[in-house]
Amino acid sequence: LVFNFVLQLVACSLWGQALQKKELTPSDYHLWSQLRLDNIASNEQWASYRLSYSDDSDSLFVRSINSNTSYSFAGIESSQFTDNNFFLAQHAKDLYILNLKTSGKEQLKNVIQYGYSEATGLLVMIMSSNEYKNLMTIRTPSGKILKEIPDASRFSLSPDGRNVVYTSKENDKNAVRILDLKMIEREKWIILNAKDPIKGFSWQKEGYSVAFFSSNEQKEVSSVFHYLLKQDKLYALNPGSKAEFPVDSLSIYRSPELHFSDDMQRVFFNVFTNNIKKKNKSESNVEIWNGNDKWLYLDEFKHGRFEIANENAVWIPQSNLFRQLSTNELPIIT
Repeated sequence: LVFNFVLQLVACSLWGQALQKKELTPSDYHLWSQLRLDNIASNEQWASYRLSYSDDSDSLFVRSINSNTSYSFAGIESSQFTDNNFFLAQHAKDLYILNLKTSGKEQLKNVIQYGYSEATGLLVMIMSSNEYKNLMTIRTPSGKILKEIPDASRFSLSPDGRNVVYTSKENDKNAVRILDLKMIEREKWIILNAKDPIKGFSWQKEGYSVAFFSSNEQKEVSSVFHYLLKQDKLYALNPGSKAEFPVDSLSIYRSPELHFSDDMQRVFFNVFTNNIKKKNKSESNVEIWNGNDKWLYLDEFKHGRFEIANENAVWIPQSNLFRQLSTNELPIIT
């Protein structure tokens, strides 16, 4: 019994000495990193993860689940696995395409925008080159080019990945077209001769319709559009064209976020009131409250003046109706 007791003490002593840790100093802190899972391939054979350091440097690793094969990238902002054993990673205007089967890596420069359609397995990109300022290319991740469209400025993939809507220049006018990625030559004009640039594509959640707006050089929204794909029908709302939308007193918020009702019957966005008088800020610490004010001074100070806040509005394209929903008296909609 004594022998066993002494043996346990010796073993515990040696075990404790083996686990002694190094005392860390501030000079070691830059070696620490935070591990975060990034993505998992659809076939569950590959995973990507990030190591983030205190100096804001970031490393992305792609690793095989079944082997020690791994790849690393630095400073990646976005990444994605494709369904056909490719990995996409973007840093600034560089797009890396990694073939997970062959370990081949392709680097594309001057990529302004890119998107991957899972429904078709196609890569959509807008790139700049010496020949074209903006060239939209539709290709496979392996490199087969299916279509090139010059002078395209921006695009948006539908939620189901089936369609892509994009803007381009046609005879110094702004145009909008929509392309079916499963039938690459099937292309429709939505708008041909718009005066102002088109922006802000927003899709209905199933991809059945898309909304967008045009804005002038002063960044004022000139029109809001709603296009139904199946019906091939375009609706337009022009501020000032309706009595409910007096352009001299009401404007659509710059760069509005467009939202849909599920039945595609209503489009929601923000508006604001024009020509609001500014309140003179008193330098005195004395506060004078008006008992007839709708809001207490502390509420106004915390949340801002409701008369200058953005208001919610709804547009019903098929009925050609516009309504402002929130007001100064009822500023919040839930």
